[in-house]
Amino acid sequence: MPVMIDLDALAVPDSGRALLPLDLHSRAVALGEPTGLFPDGWVQARSAFEFRALDTVTSMSLEIWSPPDAEPLGLTLALAGEPTLTLKAPAGGITVLGYTLQAAPATQFTVN
Repeated sequence: MPVMIDLDALAVPDSGRALLPLDLHSRAVALGEPTGLFPDGWVQARSAFEFRALDTVTSMSLEIWSPPDAEPLGLTLALAGEPTLTLKAPAGGITVLGYTLQAAPATQFTVN
């Protein structure tokens, strides 16, 4: 599964790309280095991405491409005090996974 990067505004000064591209109007920021992300943007099994809410966050969507011969991919959203939610992305195409959450400003949450 690759993390698709297509926003020039997220480029780092040396013409590289940000490790985790977020919408420019995102109400969350990525924390630390993501686990399981290859330099070319592909993500390996058992990856983890941690975020902090900058404002109240009520939803999150992830766009994923999965190769045709892959197993269905499950991504779990974890937020303290809330039940975890796992959504599956089928193999062989682009899928947008949408999560509903209630994250107050400064709340940290994880997708893995």
